[in-house]
Amino acid sequence: MSSKMFLKNVTQYIHSKEAKQHVTKELEHHLNVTTINLMKHGFTKVEAEEKAVAQMGSPMTLGKSMNRIYKPKWDMWLIGGVVLLLILSFLQLSSVDYTFQFGHDLKDSYMRRQVIYVLLALGIIFACTFYDYRRLKKYSVFLYGVAALGLVWLNVAPNYFLNGESLLKFGPFVIHAWTLLPLITIGLAGLCTYTAFKWWHFIALYIVTVIAFLNVPNMTVAFLYSCIAAVLFTYSTFSKKVKYIGWSLAIFALFIVSAYLVYIYRYTDQVYQLTRIHSFLHPELYEGDYGHDIITLNMVLGDAGWFGASDNMPFFGASDNMPFFGAHTDYALVQLIHAYGYSAGLAVIICIILIAIRILYIVRTMPSSFGKYIVISAATLYITQSVYSVLMIVGLLPLIDIPLPFISYGATSLFINAMLIGFISSVYRRKMFLQLSLKKASL
Repeated sequence: MSSKMFLKNVTQYIHSKEAKQHVTKELEHHLNVTTINLMKHGFTKVEAEEKAVAQMGSPMTLGKSMNRIYKPKWDMWLIGGVVLLLILSFLQLSSVDYTFQFGHDLKDSYMRRQVIYVLLALGIIFACTFYDYRRLKKYSVFLYGVAALGLVWLNVAPNYFLNGESLLKFGPFVIHAWTLLPLITIGLAGLCTYTAFKWWHFIALYIVTVIAFLNVPNMTVAFLYSCIAAVLFTYSTFSKKVKYIGWSLAIFALFIVSAYLVYIYRYTDQVYQLTRIHSFLHPELYEGDYGHDIITLNMVLGDAGWFGASDNMPFFGASDNMPFFGAHTDYALVQLIHAYGYSAGLAVIICIILIAIRILYIVRTMPSSFGKYIVISAATLYITQSVYSVLMIVGLLPLIDIPLPFISYGATSLFINAMLIGFISSVYRRKMFLQLSLKKASL
């Protein structure tokens, strides 16, 4: 049997196209070396090639063995954890009493939409997993540029406003700051891999982008983007000296912002800012305003036992019997604890932590590359949302509009997190080929 026919017979048992290419190159090299050595011992080229092929054994056995070794892997721990959170999202959604907010029960409507959202999210995860993330690297500048143009549009000519935030609405489609965050995240991860991308480029892009987010205004997205940029900067290939300067500037900026907040708090009479600060520190003085949600959260968490509140009443305000808005969105974990107890809340938190640990494990085992930066960015976004959401409801951080990943109701947050989990899975699926290519490049 010729070496060409042998390689064809071997690779027909290998399902991955990339694995076929790798195995073909490896076996070709091995057969050529063996054939040359046999020719030195007096065999003709045809005889040496046939003997080299015979030494390789059965093509079927070798092909199946190579398929097992180089078969792209599914990270079932990661995907299983996400599926579990999606299942738990139905529990909190089914326990909300919508009549106090909307005047009639919308539970069935929300449940049907959640089913559609979850199916679409799973589709996004699987689509991104099968997609080769490495193709996005060459579009890094384009992706960041599209997001930047979107931010400029939101800042200059929005055509819709919701709660003071600038939006772009085209029929049923709405573009806002959250929509642009994945494009910026992937684009920035790609830019960090280019040697021509200098530290001052990074800092300039960050400053301009975060100002644009704040001007939309969307402080939540600006905060999340800042966390992603900070972690990427730390993990980048910039020198230690550059990182030291960058972090020194960041700490100085935080000091200025903190000093400004103290100045507002003590020496000005800016009503809006003072009210928000005072209501966080002394919610009981503002129970009819910004302190209402804080007081309600404390009351609900105080009434919940290990297996749910004994009276199983819906959320109410502390004094004016106002409905508690956001029970199925930003405060979904509170609703889950209220309905099913601290045991359910603890189960959700443990699941979130295990997913975070799994993502960090993938980061630790990845060589420095575009894939690693994507995983780092996704991990930062997922962990920051989760940590802030949990600490917010227990009163350790100010209340902001931030969802709990895969638990809070809402298509935008769900799809964004599903996309990032899908890309993490895509990186994990192709980790072996990345390691092989980097090993070859180093030889």
